[in-house]
Amino acid sequence: MSSIDHPVAQCPEPSPPVSQVSDSLVRAYVEAASDIVYTLDLNGNFTFVNSYGLALVGAEAHEIIGQPYLKIVAPECHGSILQAFGNLLKTGELRDYEFVVLTQGVIAFSWK
Repeated sequence: MSSIDHPVAQCPEPSPPVSQVSDSLVRAYVEAASDIVYTLDLNGNFTFVNSYGLALVGAEAHEIIGQPYLKIVAPECHGSILQAFGNLLKTGELRDYEFVVLTQGVIAFSWK
């Protein structure tokens, strides 16, 4: 019997799980967004704000995370924003809404 030399095949590195890829893509999209993207807890406190949102309000993440979202909403918009948040909690339906954002204590932007 003769032996035949075969090159040893190099196995490719395993791909990351689809959920890991999806998470990375979502994070990249959220951070690249030219709109504010944020999450709130059930009490209305920020749990996440993307880079655009932080720049918009002139804050660092540690200054805004855990703070109530009403801190950045102009007082004349509080009623409608509280109503929208209450509706979201009640129905689970997320809708776009627009309000005036306070930046560095100055009313500056309409945030949708």
